[in-house]
Amino acid sequence: MSVFYYQAVRDLAPGSTLLDQQAREFRLVSFRQQTKAIRKQNTSISGNVESILYRRERIYNCQTELIVPRSPEEARIQEFIGSTLNGETFQFDRYGTLAEPDNIVQCYLVSTAVTAAEQGKTYHRYSFVIRET
Repeated sequence: MSVFYYQAVRDLAPGSTLLDQQAREFRLVSFRQQTKAIRKQNTSISGNVESILYRRERIYNCQTELIVPRSPEEARIQEFIGSTLNGETFQFDRYGTLAEPDNIVQCYLVSTAVTAAEQGKTYHRYSFVIRET
């Protein structure tokens, strides 16, 4: 289980209210972490290479388990994606649960194209990318 803490502002799931703080557990089958370096390299006239490192970004490629269409779980996923799609920050706990937090980090949604792939017309799987702030 992975835990997402966010404020519900769009695409509200049944039982949620506007501006309500949510803590949701989602089963992710993949939450691979990558480190991306933002840098610039310059080569001088003499041939020496100078590298400037601006920052390192931690990115998580997340993919949910198979979800039944129009289920309460899908409504919660859509609420989370809709509430964080405009650059709103949220907290992400990769290995924790609601009862036992592990390592909570501040993140925001990077991918603007969240895919809901159909798996045999009976299930959906959501894929999205988040980045630590």
